[in-house]
Amino acid sequence: MKCDCGKQVAKCDRYNGVLFCDYCKHDRRPVCPLCARSILDRYFVIVDGDNAYHVDCYKQNTSQCSICRQVIDGGHWVGDHGLICESCFNPSKQCFACAKQLSDKTLLRLPDHRKLCSGCATTAVHSIGKNDITQMEIIFKNLGCKIQRPTSFAVVDYSKLQKTFVKPDSTCLGHCVFHYAEIGKIKILKHHSIEILYGLPHSMFLGVLAHEMFHAWLIELFWQREILSIDDQDWLAESIACSVLKDRVGAEFWYNRARHSRDCLQAQPRLVESLRDKSGSEIVSFMRTFK
Repeated sequence: MKCDCGKQVAKCDRYNGVLFCDYCKHDRRPVCPLCARSILDRYFVIVDGDNAYHVDCYKQNTSQCSICRQVIDGGHWVGDHGLICESCFNPSKQCFACAKQLSDKTLLRLPDHRKLCSGCATTAVHSIGKNDITQMEIIFKNLGCKIQRPTSFAVVDYSKLQKTFVKPDSTCLGHCVFHYAEIGKIKILKHHSIEILYGLPHSMFLGVLAHEMFHAWLIELFWQREILSIDDQDWLAESIACSVLKDRVGAEFWYNRARHSRDCLQAQPRLVESLRDKSGSEIVSFMRTFK
């Protein structure tokens, strides 16, 4: 057999219509652009345009869809959990908590039809445990923002939350209702009711719990003094949620989500400039002197 290099040899490899023998110089042999090794040493190759790649090299160095694991060669979306190709992207099949894109095989449903991924479902909270409340009360006491009025806690479905939610255009994960009594023209704050959406992953639940408990403390601090807008209150409450989640093991994702949510709020510049990178106790101290 005669190789295309001109030598008579017993065996040749053929690639793209060209013969190569063991004596061919390296620069004649087609090589993988990613590892610079000959592609003739392996049977399977992937051809992309004018280039040929080892299968393993191509998969390790090109963009893959996080759902179907196929190489993305067109448009795609960037999610918190990886790239998603056009054929797999489906907003109606995303985890309501972490926004992970789901396939039919990985999609779980709560009784109210919300979709949940297996990771979030593992720690989903369907009832409030006494330990969570006690631990959060200890955290708030250490921060210097202990709630003085009696407070009840419950997890509820989405429809119940929506009925009394003050920002209907926002995503509702929880709220704090303030109960008061009127004596003549005077309003007296009696107690709080905190309701949180059921099915939240545990770390996310703790962030929402801290958020709503800080709302309760703020209303006690500024009762009948309307000096904070709704966005101001939410910005402060989300900052406290960030401080609770920041050092919690395994809560980095939820901390980043809470921080992003806070930074999207239109709070007054004075609060943002003074408290953006402050600790929970520093935020509480600042608010005690806020006028």
